[in-house]
Amino acid sequence: MPEEAAPPPARKEAAVLSDASINALARELGPEKLNCIVLPMLLNLPTTKIVRITVEDSEIGLKEADDTLKIETTRRCLLEWKAIRCNSKDKEKVKELERALREMGRPEVADVVVDKHSNNVEITSDALQ
Repeated sequence: MPEEAAPPPARKEAAVLSDASINALARELGPEKLNCIVLPMLLNLPTTKIVRITVEDSEIGLKEADDTLKIETTRRCLLEWKAIRCNSKDKEKVKELERALREMGRPEVADVVVDKHSNNVEITSDALQ
């Protein structure tokens, strides 16, 4: 009886797209204005997904929300974006994230993403200071 082929090894995710990196980005960007909505929109996350996440996170709306709620909304939107783009190459996702950060007026954060990606290391809060 022939042996079944082992499933291909799971592809290792780029460090700048790890959950820890996403959390650091959310902490940096979330509290500022309404970036918790702007960034997902620039990443082409469907509006219905953004609204669903926003409504689930806040009954009072994001305009009156505290920083913790905005950070959590940003984090959830970024994770949803990453899940939707799961079949895309990491290089494409990083370029898309870089473009969105530059468009929202945060070129310094985009530079950190590019730098950390080229070195294959996670984004930390220290790197974003």
